[in-house]
Amino acid sequence: MLVAPGQMNDVKSTVLGNSGCSSVVVKRGLVASKVPRVGTRIVCFVDGSTRRVPTLVVFIDCPYIKSNVEATLYDQPLYDVILGSIKGVKCPGSQANDQLNSLDAVTVETKVASKRG
Repeated sequence: MLVAPGQMNDVKSTVLGNSGCSSVVVKRGLVASKVPRVGTRIVCFVDGSTRRVPTLVVFIDCPYIKSNVEATLYDQPLYDVILGSIKGVKCPGSQANDQLNSLDAVTVETKVASKRG
């Protein structure tokens, strides 16, 4: 996915669509302190480590989505907003309505499998 300009709760933001992510990440410094937290979520990273992070509801308006979403808060994410594969996120210009475009699955036959017949 490409990086696109957008807004989060009326604050200009840089938005990255990331189909390898399963949630929404927002930069803590862009969220007003008056926005209520709705809970916490345990997030699992690729190395197997986990972290409990606060969550809140934000309104995101960008080419990928225009909706209220539950997001996790981080102090220094790589982008202001990172949109994972959540319901309602789509690629601009695509017909996909419920998720980011993903690669089609392909079948790979290994040498061992092909010898088994």
